[in-house]
This record gives sequence, structure tokens and C-alpha cells, in this order.
Amino acid sequence: MQALSEAAITKIAAFNSQELSNTAFAFATISVCDLPLLDAIAAEALNRIRFADNQAFSNTAWAFAKLEVFNAPLRTAISASSIQRITEFVPQGLSNLAWSVARLTEPNSPLLQAIASESMRKLTALNSQDLANTLWAWAKMELLNEPFIESLSWAARRRIYEFNPQSLANSAWAVAVLNVRDPPFRNAIAAAAISSIHEFNVQALSNSVWACARLDFRHDPLLAAIAAESIQSLSAFDPQALSNTLWSFARFECWHAPLSESISSAARRMSAELTTQELSNLAWALAKLWYHNAPLRDALASAAMRNIQALNRQELSVTAWAFATLGERNRPLLNAIAAAAIP
Repeated sequence: MQALSEAAITKIAAFNSQELSNTAFAFATISVCDLPLLDAIAAEALNRIRFADNQAFSNTAWAFAKLEVFNAPLRTAISASSIQRITEFVPQGLSNLAWSVARLTEPNSPLLQAIASESMRKLTALNSQDLANTLWAWAKMELLNEPFIESLSWAARRRIYEFNPQSLANSAWAVAVLNVRDPPFRNAIAAAAISSIHEFNVQALSNSVWACARLDFRHDPLLAAIAAESIQSLSAFDPQALSNTLWSFARFECWHAPLSESISSAARRMSAELTTQELSNLAWALAKLWYHNAPLRDALASAAMRNIQALNRQELSVTAWAFATLGERNRPLLNAIAAAAIP
């Protein structure tokens, strides 16, 4: 790819708008971030912005966002031009634009308002991927446009069995972040998730159960399906997935012995990698489930002692509460928490 990039840079002035966007899109698709090439593409794209079509706008925006490269002049130009032509965008172009804005955490209000308005007009034409990406984008930026989100939820519910596992998990995560209380949509996601649970990856499993817990949506068949699939996939879980999953089951006070034991064993092996939030969440989950797992409890205490200055006030409080609730009088830990809590 290096040779291809170097050759493209030498000829970039001859590229038309479509060729520029296609090149950026290709490198982003295979996750190759070549900054000299992207800088050259951005400079030439700006010179040709009047001649670019809508697909070039959305593909270029998507590519730079996928590679997490923020080029302010290019973003500003694409945003302004897209607003002027927003009625001409196809549904995929609208959702790609929304996704690119959210990916770079760039709440460009005029562009997002234009995307929302046009998406509402083309609602029935949005496919499952468009709907999931747009919901995810609004949740990523924590923008609650109630009429828009309600419309997206309604359209998504009608197409729910067209959603792939990642789209289902992303939609569940989105409605949880936005605190959307839509029982029919939640039930539809749950039913579709159960039917395809064997295709869920680790992130989709942990995000789905976290979303249920965040919304206080207890759906026992879904929890059972997630637990069974998580046990099978546990070797691929990272510390965040372990922490979120046990925390979510504890939030419901849902005791699942095989899952709890499996997560505890894995978390103990990864205790040195736990963030302070993951550490306190696991401690809270043990206490909430009244689960006296001494090896994990001791590993969490040791990890907390090593990182005591990094724990924030809530994490200190939660960790102290968890050990007290479990009846564990770990003097060194409690003394360290007390010392860290005093300014």
C-alpha cells in the first residue's frame, strides 16, 4: 500500500472528485491510515468541492471519520455543501454523514438538523443499516431529538428482523444511552437478538446486556441466551466486557452461577489490566449478588491498593461499600481508601 500511496500522491492533482473519494474510501475500508495521502486528498478535495457529488461527500466524510482523521477545513466544506444539497442525498449518504460526524464527536448542529429533517422525509426508505447507524450517531453525541428518535425507533421496529447482530446491539446501546422508553421497540430487539444470539460477538453481547440493565429492562429469556453465549465466548472477553456483563446481571440481582463463576475466574486472571471503573464495578457486582468469591475479591483488593490514587470519589465509595457489604474487613484496603478520600 505504501507504493500505491506514493504513486497516488504524485498524481493527485489529476484526480477528479470521485477518484479522490474512492481512494480515501478504499484506504479506510482496509484501515490503513496514510496521513500524507489523506492530507493530499483533503487539499485536492477542497479545490474540487463545487464539482463533487453527494456520494463523494458522504464517502469522503466516512473515510476520514473511520480513520479518525479530523481535517477542519475539509469537514467545514463538506458540511456546508451537504446542507445545501441535503434533499438530494440517498438514505445511505445521510446515515454515513451522521455516522462520520458522531465518530469524530463533532456535533455540527446545522448539519445534524438537516440530516434529521431529510431522514424523516425518507424514513421508509432507510434500511436496517441506515437506521442502526443513525440511532448510534445520535446516541454517541447524546442528542435527544425525541420526534426524530421516536420515528427511527418505529421504522427500526418494522424492519427488526433485517438487522444483523451488530446493528441490533448498536440499537440497543443507543436507546439505552438516550434513555428511550419504548417497550415495543425493546421487546422487538430482544426477540430478534435471541433468534441470532449465536452470531453475536463479545462486544455485541456485553453491550446488549448493559443496555438492558441501563434501561431496567429485565427480559429473562434474553438474559439466559446472553449468559449461555457469553460462557461459550468468554475466552474472547476483555476486562470491560467482563465487568459490564457481571455488573448488568447484578443490576437485576440475577444470579447465574456458571456465568458468575466463569467471569470471576477470567477477571481474576486479568486483574492487573482492570481500569478503576471496571474494578469498582466488579466489586459492586460481587456485593450486589452476595457472591463470596475469595480469589476474585482478594485480586480486586490488591488491584485497588495498587491504583488507590487513581480511584475517583465514586469508585472509592463503591469499593468500600462492596467490601463492607460482603463483610470483608480488609484493613489495609479500607485504610488506603480512607487515606485517599481525605484531601
